[in-house]
Amino acid sequence: EIDMVIDSNATALKRLEPIAEEIAMLQQRETAADGRDRSGLKSSQDKGGLAGKTIKFSFDKRILNTIHRHAISRIYGDAGQEMLELIHKNPVVAIPVVVKRLKQKDRDFR
Repeated sequence: EIDMVIDSNATALKRLEPIAEEIAMLQQRETAADGRDRSGLKSSQDKGGLAGKTIKFSFDKRILNTIHRHAISRIYGDAGQEMLELIHKNPVVAIPVVVKRLKQKDRDFR
């Protein structure tokens, strides 16, 4: 049974890792574009949004199948359903957190 848990965790990780990398790339681009004023110095202007993140990223619910959702629910226990909702409501913040946790659990399982 532990083999099935390891496999479902790895499958969820493989599905979410490219999305997390894309989000990180978009955040870097935003920081590079918005972080400098005309003189080339960093702007001190406060940006709105959650933790200063203003990029928009939509996450299609069909990306995660039952196995992926179950793996995420398993690692978060009682808060699993809430994490799944957060992935859909605010993927820019939630997906990197979930990927980090999936990687940590993958190391623990092996």
